[in-house]
Amino acid sequence: MEYYCSTVKELELPATKLKELVEDKNYKVVFLEGEMGTGKTTFTRCFVSLFKKTLSVNSPTFNLMNEYKINSGFSIYHFDLYRIRSHLELESLEFDEYWNGNGISLIEWPLHVREFLKTPPLIVRLEMLSYDRRKITIVPPDMEGVVSFSTEIPD
Repeated sequence: MEYYCSTVKELELPATKLKELVEDKNYKVVFLEGEMGTGKTTFTRCFVSLFKKTLSVNSPTFNLMNEYKINSGFSIYHFDLYRIRSHLELESLEFDEYWNGNGISLIEWPLHVREFLKTPPLIVRLEMLSYDRRKITIVPPDMEGVVSFSTEIPD
């Protein structure tokens, strides 16, 4: 599923599709893949607003995770793992409790995450086509091998 967006308003269509997939298929983990500046946090803001418009969504760059409480029994967790450099470092943070729990986890820079998951992730790939145009591809786990993409962390 590919979407082309030039405005924040246009993100609503792929974010709505992601919400439908998460709810219909009970996906717990979403990898947000893309280079720095492609709009991963902006996409997360749009996605979270579909559940609860009043939440303030910002990048978890320095604290690694933000929790957005949707209701008393349900949260969306937003991770930015750019600074995590090893499997052992990630393991010590015990984030797998969130990834395999009841909420939805959106993970930026998921390089070391896959082995901690009990179920395969849904993938959202963001590509910058120009300064104000993005391509967003949603890849369900059963289609992952069909579309290849690398999430290498730059040196």
